[in-house]
Amino acid sequence: MVHLYFLVFLTQWLALAAAKVYTGFNYGAFWSKSQPKIKKDFVQQFNLAKSLPNTPVLFDSARLFTSIQWGTAGITNDPIEAFAAAVDTNTSLLLGFWAQDEASLGNELMALEKAFKTHGSKLANLVVGLSVGNEDIYRFEHPNNQIDKGASEDQVKNLVQITREKIALSSFASLMRDKPIGHTDIQDYAPSGMDFIGMNTYPYYGGQPIEKAHESFFNTLSAIKSKAVNTPVWIGETGWPFSGKTLGSAVASVENMQKYWTNVGCSLFGKYNTWWFQLHMDSGDGADWGLIDITSQKPRIKDLSC
Repeated sequence: MVHLYFLVFLTQWLALAAAKVYTGFNYGAFWSKSQPKIKKDFVQQFNLAKSLPNTPVLFDSARLFTSIQWGTAGITNDPIEAFAAAVDTNTSLLLGFWAQDEASLGNELMALEKAFKTHGSKLANLVVGLSVGNEDIYRFEHPNNQIDKGASEDQVKNLVQITREKIALSSFASLMRDKPIGHTDIQDYAPSGMDFIGMNTYPYYGGQPIEKAHESFFNTLSAIKSKAVNTPVWIGETGWPFSGKTLGSAVASVENMQKYWTNVGCSLFGKYNTWWFQLHMDSGDGADWGLIDITSQKPRIKDLSC
């Protein structure tokens, strides 16, 4: 009978483990091109995210865009200091490789190897998965005089496969065993052969009024799920800006940031792996997506509950 009870407990525990849903924010590698984030910055951000008041779930996960400390790529390929911060704060990680070719992929792998040599299983136990690239297909198909030209869908598939092969032969192969490897892009793309599809989508960029944001988001999610077939879809990025240009009927404001959190975010948190964009403004696209005011270090919206 004791054996039976143990089996029932184990089955329930495994089901709960399999059902783990991750919620957190996207974190860039720098505050500005000349000011990289360092460990204490990430520690402060990770702890702040976890201490947000009245959230429906704990925001204890971080999505990174690179494994390399800003300013060291192709030189020393130091591990991003977010790794050490995650270990210290017990923050789970969706790893990211910023790679459109094998050379940049090699730099990312070198940084990750260094990180595992330092942190070992303490880091590995926090890894949710690895996204090879971010919006590469979008940049490839929509060139806009950018230095970073992205990669075609076939190139992305190839880079993901190369990543799998190189990790399997690496010194940290056992630490990354069974970790899902996929790609994150805008909602138009769901390349085959991924362990997961990361979806970035913003009704704001589509010029949608806030009143239609929920419908727009979930129509998009339904469409990408159809393309992905049986591949899990994770929410890589979404949010609504506090300030920025008016795009069509989409207005950046604190009121609309609140409505998007309540109407869209609350329909995602605890149900889909979701990384919100973003905790603090650290992007250079002209809009301010930061949930937290930099000066006061307080949430800009009043109600984070659901």
